[in-house]
Amino acid sequence: MPRTILVDGIHNVRDLGGFMTASGQRVRQGCLFRGSEMNGSHGIQISEAGIRTMTEELAIRTDLDFRSRKEALEITESPLGEGVNLVYQPIGSYLWAFDHPESYRTVFSLLADEKNYPIYFHCWGGADRTGTVAFFVNALLGVAEEDLFRDFEFTSFSVFGVRNRHAGDSLSISETYEKLKTYPGATLAEKTENFLLSIGVTAEEIQALRRNLLEEE
Repeated sequence: MPRTILVDGIHNVRDLGGFMTASGQRVRQGCLFRGSEMNGSHGIQISEAGIRTMTEELAIRTDLDFRSRKEALEITESPLGEGVNLVYQPIGSYLWAFDHPESYRTVFSLLADEKNYPIYFHCWGGADRTGTVAFFVNALLGVAEEDLFRDFEFTSFSVFGVRNRHAGDSLSISETYEKLKTYPGATLAEKTENFLLSIGVTAEEIQALRRNLLEEE
């Protein structure tokens, strides 16, 4: 199950690591974190205690923000302080990734650079835009499909409403999953890799991302 983390003032924070992969490796913890915004136009505001958790306990180095600058109230520095690099990369969720691949290419190129870690990535609720990226990352690493869906649905325990896998639901990962399955490959990990290659993520970047996020065998 996901490793949930209490960060005062914000919601839905968890470590992307901890899952086992088809290769028998474990996704490394303490590297990549997901969650809600830390400030912005939706009334969420991280507290001083929350900032200490993020900077001292989690040692976040990069604040990867999937919101628009308007949604983020045009901030120019991370709420975590000047020691944390703020990177804006506005994206959409679910099938948007296939129609606007350049933004997702940029996200995965950033995840390939080990100097950016530990990374906290977020949108507003850490549910849809964030959930789509999380799904792609762990799919690429070889996490079991059932675990991918459970991680997506875990947001339902936060304050942002129910998320489920069922087709036809407006807040569902299922159509994204079905679209990924149209790419070549014998496994979902291979299909996700081929999707990323098709949008311009390089093979070297994919290998680097795996080195960053998989424990050594």
